[in-house]
Amino acid sequence: MAAITDSLRKLAYKLGVREEADTIEELINLINDTIGSDKGNDIADALDSYADAIGITIPLGKVTLSAMEQEEVPYDVAVSVYQADDVTVSNGAITGTLYEQQTGMMVDTFGEGYYACVHLSDIDEAATSVKIGLVPTRGSGLVEIITDPDKDGVFKISDKDNQVLKVVSTDGTRTQIQLFDLSGLTLVPANEE
Repeated sequence: MAAITDSLRKLAYKLGVREEADTIEELINLINDTIGSDKGNDIADALDSYADAIGITIPLGKVTLSAMEQEEVPYDVAVSVYQADDVTVSNGAITGTLYEQQTGMMVDTFGEGYYACVHLSDIDEAATSVKIGLVPTRGSGLVEIITDPDKDGVFKISDKDNQVLKVVSTDGTRTQIQLFDLSGLTLVPANEE
């Protein structure tokens, strides 16, 4: 087993992995994350075959979550009305400034409050379902986004310190769960904009 681990470490280094891994599973995950599911190359397929041969499962690749562009217009309102251009997603956290909404389609449906506008990309090609939503939820739960051509979502933040944005990807047998902290958001009331 040590020879296999050493061979994988060498392969990982050649592929650009510079992080340490304690187990074969962690090492394969790092390699898989580095080469990415979007490349669809023979290395990823070989790693999957190798993992099957030694009895481990490589999880689905993680999706990339980002703030929607300011000029985009979800639900008839520009993103720049929902949030400032300082909204970013990094290291499992969404930070930046959200503006209180008092009118519009989202308010008509979900009520006044603060809405974060996000975009998903780099979805694993093997994924048959990708759901996104706030936990704990205040209504809609996790929403299927795999069939959405834009892969965009607008979510009402009811309690930034106790909610997280959750993304769940699955291919029917493997599941990847990602949680994004919201506590770094700054909420600006409508009368202070």
